[in-house]
Amino acid sequence: LMGLAIRTTSLLNLDLPSIVWKALIGAEIDVSDVVDIDRLSFKMIENMRSMEPRTVRLDADDDPLVFDEKLRVLGEHKRHRIRRATRIVAINEEEVKDYASAKKLIDNNEGKSYTVTFAGRITPQQFDVAFSETKFVIVGSDQKERDLVPHGKHRTLTWENRGEFCDRIVDYRKNEFRRQCAAMRRGLACV
Repeated sequence: LMGLAIRTTSLLNLDLPSIVWKALIGAEIDVSDVVDIDRLSFKMIENMRSMEPRTVRLDADDDPLVFDEKLRVLGEHKRHRIRRATRIVAINEEEVKDYASAKKLIDNNEGKSYTVTFAGRITPQQFDVAFSETKFVIVGSDQKERDLVPHGKHRTLTWENRGEFCDRIVDYRKNEFRRQCAAMRRGLACV
């Protein structure tokens, strides 16, 4: 159909996702192209990558950090993307266990920059339990299960290998249509 349109100089309105048309013209496929066809996986990847503790540098001119007796942030700090109820675990790399010690460290840094480390949203143990049934496999666009690594159906997702798992999903999606797009390119080259 595409070849016929080219040969007859007829306009053919095709609404192809960028992951396809980029492959047809030989352009590099990036993560944003894959997100367009698989938002759910990328939301999961984004969540998985943001589960670990995070350290933020607060400057003297930033709004003061307000928190409750359980060391949970009250309100939001949009500039640093600190969400409400995020728990403080360290200030200037010094572990804090209670409100008084955290307040003292912040007061001692009044008018100066300091770092605050916030707890991850899940512990490694909780992660391993929650994902104990998840293997290194993915369901392709053709609804067939594919291994992300050799023998992926026998490899369990863990806290330690979650980064690799996320990278493998991205790589799979970026290359999922490579064969089909290469065949389309060969066909178009024959026109």
